[in-house]
Amino acid sequence: MKNTHRFLFVSSFMAACILLTEMLNAAPVVPGYNRFFSESEQSSVDAGLLLLGELNCTSCHAIPGELKDQISVKAAPDLSSIGGRVRSGYLADFITSPQLHKPGTTMPEVMRDVGGKSREERINHISHFLASTGAVGESNFTAETV
Repeated sequence: MKNTHRFLFVSSFMAACILLTEMLNAAPVVPGYNRFFSESEQSSVDAGLLLLGELNCTSCHAIPGELKDQISVKAAPDLSSIGGRVRSGYLADFITSPQLHKPGTTMPEVMRDVGGKSREERINHISHFLASTGAVGESNFTAETV
Protein backbone atom coordinates (compact mmCIF):
# COMPACT_ATOMS: atom_id res chain seq x y z
CA MET A 1 0.00 0.00 0.00
CA LYS A 2 2.86 2.35 0.83
CA ASN A 3 4.40 1.96 -2.65
CA THR A 4 1.06 2.76 -4.29
CA HIS A 5 0.80 6.05 -2.39
CA ARG A 6 4.40 6.93 -3.23
CA PHE A 7 3.79 6.16 -6.92
CA LEU A 8 0.64 8.33 -6.97
CA PHE A 9 2.44 11.18 -5.21
CA VAL A 10 5.44 11.04 -7.55
CA SER A 11 3.18 10.76 -10.61
CA SER A 12 1.08 13.72 -9.47
CA PHE A 13 4.19 15.76 -8.68
CA MET A 14 5.73 14.99 -12.07
CA ALA A 15 2.50 15.92 -13.86
CA ALA A 16 2.36 19.21 -11.94
CA CYS A 17 6.00 19.94 -12.80
CA ILE A 18 5.41 19.24 -16.48
CA LEU A 19 2.34 21.49 -16.48
CA LEU A 20 4.22 24.28 -14.68
CA THR A 21 7.16 23.97 -17.08
CA GLU A 22 4.82 24.22 -20.06
CA MET A 23 3.18 27.29 -18.54
CA LEU A 24 6.52 28.97 -17.80
CA ASN A 25 7.80 28.26 -21.30
CA ALA A 26 4.59 29.36 -22.98
CA ALA A 27 5.13 31.63 -25.93
CA PRO A 28 3.15 34.81 -26.41
CA VAL A 29 0.02 34.32 -28.47
CA VAL A 30 -0.02 36.51 -31.56
CA PRO A 31 -3.10 35.52 -33.61
CA GLY A 32 -1.93 37.10 -36.88
CA TYR A 33 1.41 35.33 -36.68
CA ASN A 34 -0.16 32.04 -35.65
CA ARG A 35 -2.64 32.21 -38.51
CA PHE A 36 -0.35 33.26 -41.34
CA PHE A 37 3.25 32.44 -40.45
CA SER A 38 3.57 29.77 -37.75
CA GLU A 39 3.44 26.83 -40.18
CA SER A 40 5.96 28.35 -42.59
CA GLU A 41 9.35 26.68 -42.77
CA GLN A 42 11.04 29.85 -44.06
CA SER A 43 11.75 32.97 -42.10
CA SER A 44 9.78 35.92 -43.35
CA VAL A 45 10.41 39.63 -43.11
CA ASP A 46 6.64 40.17 -42.95
CA ALA A 47 6.41 37.78 -40.00
CA GLY A 48 9.21 39.63 -38.22
CA LEU A 49 7.61 43.02 -38.82
CA LEU A 50 4.29 41.72 -37.53
CA LEU A 51 5.95 40.37 -34.37
CA LEU A 52 7.86 43.62 -33.78
CA GLY A 53 4.57 45.51 -33.74
CA GLU A 54 2.39 42.98 -31.94
CA LEU A 55 4.92 42.22 -29.21
CA ASN A 56 5.35 45.97 -28.79
CA CYS A 57 9.13 45.72 -29.09
CA THR A 58 9.12 49.20 -30.52
CA SER A 59 8.00 50.73 -27.24
CA CYS A 60 11.49 50.20 -25.84
CA HIS A 61 13.61 49.67 -28.96
CA ALA A 62 14.02 52.30 -31.68
CA ILE A 63 12.58 51.58 -35.12
CA PRO A 64 14.97 52.32 -37.98
CA GLY A 65 13.56 55.14 -40.12
CA GLU A 66 13.09 52.98 -43.23
CA LEU A 67 10.89 50.52 -41.28
CA LYS A 68 8.61 52.98 -39.47
CA ASP A 69 5.91 52.81 -42.15
CA GLN A 70 6.07 48.99 -42.28
CA ILE A 71 5.44 48.28 -38.59
CA SER A 72 1.97 48.64 -37.15
CA VAL A 73 2.69 49.61 -33.55
CA LYS A 74 0.40 48.10 -30.94
CA ALA A 75 -0.77 50.53 -28.27
CA ALA A 76 0.48 49.93 -24.75
CA PRO A 77 -2.10 48.95 -22.12
CA ASP A 78 -3.81 51.75 -20.21
CA LEU A 79 -2.43 51.50 -16.69
CA SER A 80 -4.10 54.64 -15.39
CA SER A 81 -6.09 53.73 -12.28
CA ILE A 82 -4.99 50.09 -12.58
CA GLY A 83 -4.96 49.96 -8.79
CA GLY A 84 -8.74 50.26 -8.93
CA ARG A 85 -9.10 47.28 -11.25
CA VAL A 86 -6.50 44.78 -10.09
CA ARG A 87 -5.32 43.61 -6.68
CA SER A 88 -1.78 44.69 -5.76
CA GLY A 89 -0.69 41.10 -5.08
CA TYR A 90 -1.63 40.14 -8.62
CA LEU A 91 0.35 43.08 -10.00
CA ALA A 92 3.52 41.90 -8.25
CA ASP A 93 2.96 38.29 -9.35
CA PHE A 94 2.27 39.33 -12.94
CA ILE A 95 5.37 41.55 -13.13
CA THR A 96 7.45 38.71 -11.66
CA SER A 97 6.26 36.08 -14.15
CA PRO A 98 3.73 37.24 -16.74
CA GLN A 99 3.49 33.89 -18.57
CA LEU A 100 2.76 32.02 -15.35
CA HIS A 101 -0.14 34.28 -14.44
CA LYS A 102 -1.51 34.91 -17.92
CA PRO A 103 -0.28 32.26 -20.37
CA GLY A 104 0.03 33.63 -23.88
CA THR A 105 0.43 37.25 -22.77
CA THR A 106 2.69 39.44 -24.86
CA MET A 107 4.05 41.07 -21.68
CA PRO A 108 7.78 40.27 -21.45
CA GLU A 109 9.41 39.23 -18.19
CA VAL A 110 11.02 42.65 -17.73
CA MET A 111 12.91 41.71 -14.56
CA ARG A 112 14.41 38.50 -15.94
CA ASP A 113 17.99 39.80 -15.91
CA VAL A 114 17.76 41.48 -12.50
CA GLY A 115 18.77 39.18 -9.71
CA GLY A 116 18.40 38.76 -5.98
CA LYS A 117 17.06 41.33 -3.58
CA SER A 118 17.24 44.12 -6.18
CA ARG A 119 14.73 42.23 -8.34
CA GLU A 120 12.29 41.84 -5.44
CA GLU A 121 12.68 45.49 -4.46
CA ARG A 122 12.07 46.75 -8.00
CA ILE A 123 9.01 44.54 -8.46
CA ASN A 124 7.74 45.70 -5.07
CA HIS A 125 8.22 49.38 -5.97
CA ILE A 126 6.52 49.02 -9.36
CA SER A 127 3.55 47.07 -8.00
CA HIS A 128 3.07 49.51 -5.10
CA PHE A 129 3.22 52.47 -7.47
CA LEU A 130 0.64 50.90 -9.78
CA ALA A 131 -1.56 49.90 -6.82
CA SER A 132 -1.51 53.50 -5.58
CA THR A 133 -3.35 54.67 -8.70
CA GLY A 134 -6.74 53.49 -7.44
CA ALA A 135 -8.51 51.44 -4.82
CA VAL A 136 -9.91 47.98 -5.43
CA GLY A 137 -13.48 47.72 -4.27
CA GLU A 138 -13.73 44.84 -1.83
CA SER A 139 -16.80 42.71 -2.21
CA ASN A 140 -17.72 39.18 -1.26
CA PHE A 141 -19.77 37.23 -3.72
CA THR A 142 -22.17 34.61 -2.57
CA ALA A 143 -24.07 32.03 -4.56
CA GLU A 144 -27.19 34.21 -4.33
CA THR A 145 -25.50 37.29 -5.86
CA VAL A 146 -23.79 35.50 -8.74
